[in-house]
Amino acid sequence: MIRVDNKRMRQLVHMFSEITGEPQEESLRIIMETETGKAVVRNNAAVLYEQQTENLYGIVMELRDMDGYRVLAADVTSEKIADAMKKSEEAHMLEKADMAPAALQIARHPERKMEEKKALMEKQRKMLGIKQQNRINEGRIEHADKFKG
Repeated sequence: MIRVDNKRMRQLVHMFSEITGEPQEESLRIIMETETGKAVVRNNAAVLYEQQTENLYGIVMELRDMDGYRVLAADVTSEKIADAMKKSEEAHMLEKADMAPAALQIARHPERKMEEKKALMEKQRKMLGIKQQNRINEGRIEHADKFKG
């Protein structure tokens, strides 16, 4: 396990490593080559205001434009990001449950919590898909302007 003081960066590294299969140390090194990764480490409020999934999506979009990372980044989809976030949250909840007293581990309405969590994850997945499509459309518009001559 890597030692990073920044909680958001630990989350991003965990998710990136989960998706790509890269070791966490290598995932950290790759993420730190992006402007978004550097902004997270600097605790940039604008970047931290966004969800972890949006941060990771931004990192992946930057990597797609960088030589040497295009193939790695091309395999990262919004669905994989949402799934990695879900796994990360579940791992965090298990860690927290292990540290909490037994009385605090009992959930009052676990089925309702799971329904709400599923709905939230689906909403995040859809938002990432919309943002991805917007970026694709933006690229098409930029390229169209270049060919108008």
